[in-house]
This record gives sequence, structure tokens and C-alpha cells, in this order.
Amino acid sequence: TISFRSDGIMQIDGKPFFPLGSYRDPSDTRTDFAGLKEAGFNVTHDYYFENTDRTVPEARAYLRAAHANGLRVFLGFGRPSIRRGDTRSWKRWTGELMDEPGLLTWYMMDEPICQGIPQAAFVQLQQAIRQMDSGHPSSLLLARISPVTEFQRSYAKTCDVLWCDPYPIPGKPLSLVLDKAEACREAAVPGQPFWVVLQGFDWRYWKERKTAFEKCGKEITRPTPEETRAMAHLALSTGAHGLIWYWSPNSVYHLQKQAPTVWKGICETMAELNGLEPYLTAPRTPDDDNVRLPAPFRSWSRAVDGTRVLAVVNASDDPAPLSLPARYKALDQRTGKPPAAAPIPAWGSAVYIWQE
Repeated sequence: TISFRSDGIMQIDGKPFFPLGSYRDPSDTRTDFAGLKEAGFNVTHDYYFENTDRTVPEARAYLRAAHANGLRVFLGFGRPSIRRGDTRSWKRWTGELMDEPGLLTWYMMDEPICQGIPQAAFVQLQQAIRQMDSGHPSSLLLARISPVTEFQRSYAKTCDVLWCDPYPIPGKPLSLVLDKAEACREAAVPGQPFWVVLQGFDWRYWKERKTAFEKCGKEITRPTPEETRAMAHLALSTGAHGLIWYWSPNSVYHLQKQAPTVWKGICETMAELNGLEPYLTAPRTPDDDNVRLPAPFRSWSRAVDGTRVLAVVNASDDPAPLSLPARYKALDQRTGKPPAAAPIPAWGSAVYIWQE
């Protein structure tokens, strides 16, 4: 059974769970989970089940394979069935798959406003899900999330978890992650969990592959490891309850083969986040706000059994000195040393830990 604590943290059979997911394995193969396991993801997905209407046995086999590999799934619905309002197929889909332990959340759709799908379609879809399955939440992703109006809020009301997908690289500053994540939090129903989808691709190669490879080189290097780490902690600084990565399918480029530095950065950030899992799932308390830092820094903090973690991002285009209060006997989690005297680089990040 999937539920949520009062602070928005997901629970599986009563145990806290922080989603760290991806839309696909880097192999882009439905039966291969090796890349996801290498990086340490705990949630996955496959557009195969949304491109057209698929069969229950196919989905069941996929859910069981993912679960056998230690992964849970956000499972979508066939887009044709959503466009034609096929309530019967939605009920059959949810009713026959709701007992699969690999299922985490029903993924209603991503970017419906961009695709011209009205809010009423998701009212009907949510009703169908609820009639058949009360044990799994529904999720909906809004790309056009800001500025927040009643239009966005009307979509948020149709789902249990609201998602957004800020993709700033290369043409926009990383502050887009903050802007969209905060808009997602604002659009959400009070108390509704929100998750942020982070960028694992470079727009230039997506839109102009041949030209981009000629101009920028054969190896894709953005998002850099530093950008990946910063985007993750920027999203967490807004209070996000889950992080999901999106990278391009292999029809655009192969993440591991053509962007190995990007993949390395994702793996490094995932290793850090998995190490912070007890803090990511720790109850959120008013004490956490007492270690917020002044601009230009963004931060998030949690304490577990008397040990506190503070993650910091310099959210500006210029280096900035970080001065932590003397009462924080902070050590950099990566180096085991006190904070360096040198300013933190533009959009640089660090994680500190100390005993309270």
C-alpha cells in the first residue's frame, strides 16, 4: 500500500520512501535495467505503454521484471485511450495490475496542456483509477506550470502527486529549476506532494542533432556533473518530495556512450542522494528552517538521531563566500574537512554534516 505522511513523504507499507527515478534505462530497452541499477535509481518507467494501447500481460511482465531488479514503476496509460475517453480500458488496466508489487504510481500523462488534453479528461481518469485501486496514487506532470493560475490548479486537483519538468540547459540559467519547482509547489493542492523531473540531456543535440555534433563535438558534456548535482539540490531546497531524471532516447543519442561525463555526473549525484536517504525521508520539522542561509544560497536541511545535514547551492552566476555560524561544527561530507575558505563557485554545491 502506498500512502503519504503529513509532510508529503511517500510511504510503502508504512515505511518512508524517497523516489529517485528515471524515465528509462540508458539502454532504452524495456528488459534491461543494468544502467538504472548501476546508478542506484529506485523507480523507472517505459513509454512503450503510452505510445499506444498495450496488453495487461505485457505490463505485468514489465512490472515483475522491474520489481525483480529492485525497482518500482510509474506506469502510464495508452495515449489513444485517453484521447477517446475510454473509461472501460482504464478500469481494466488498473483493476488487473493494481496487485503488482512493482507498481508505485499511475502515471496519467506528461505535459497534457502542451498536447491539448483538457482537464476534464483527467477528472474522468482519476475517477476510474479510484474506483478500481485505492492503494496507489496517481501522478500528473505539468510543463506549463508558471505563472500559476486557476488553470494549472485545476489540473493539480485531478491527481495525487503533481510533477514539473524544468529543463534549462543550455539556453537558460539553472534558476529555472527553482522557478518551476516553486511554481509546482504553489499550484499543488495544500498538502499535495510534488516531484521534480531533472534534465539529463542537452537540448542542442535533441533539436539539431547533425549540426550540434558538427559544432559541439562528438561527446556531449552537459549537464556537467556540477550542474547535475546543483539541479538536484536546488529542487530539494524547494521541498520536493521526489526526483526523477529524464534523458533522451537512443534515437537522439546514447547517454552512456555519447555523453559519458554526463552519465558519470548522474551516477555521482545518485550515490550522494542514496547516501542521504535517511535525511531525505526524515520528518520535516520547524528546526530545519533555522539553518536556512541568506542569498545567494539555497539550502535544505534535516536531522536524524542528533546528526544534521545541510545541503547548500550557490544560486548565482558569481562565486560567493559561505559563512556558516560557529555553532555548526560542520564538515564537508565529501572531504571530511571544515568548509573551505574559498568562495563557492557559481551554481556550486556542497553538503555539510555535524552533530547537534
